[in-house]
Amino acid sequence: MIGIKQAKNKPLRKVPLAEVQPALGSNMQKIERLYIPQKTKNTEFLDGSPGEVAKKLVEKLRNEVRVL
Repeated sequence: MIGIKQAKNKPLRKVPLAEVQPALGSNMQKIERLYIPQKTKNTEFLDGSPGEVAKKLVEKLRNEVRVL
């Protein structure tokens, strides 16, 4: 927690592009579009015993969300 507070108060140093461009070389990125993503909230309640709910949750994470 102390490290977070120290980082919050650490001053930021502005660096001109000309100073860092030699280190970057031709590896420059271009922002094509800047937008705020749309919030989509899809809440789904799983019913059953804790064991059944755990199985349903694992199945959904594997098949629908594909995080497992």
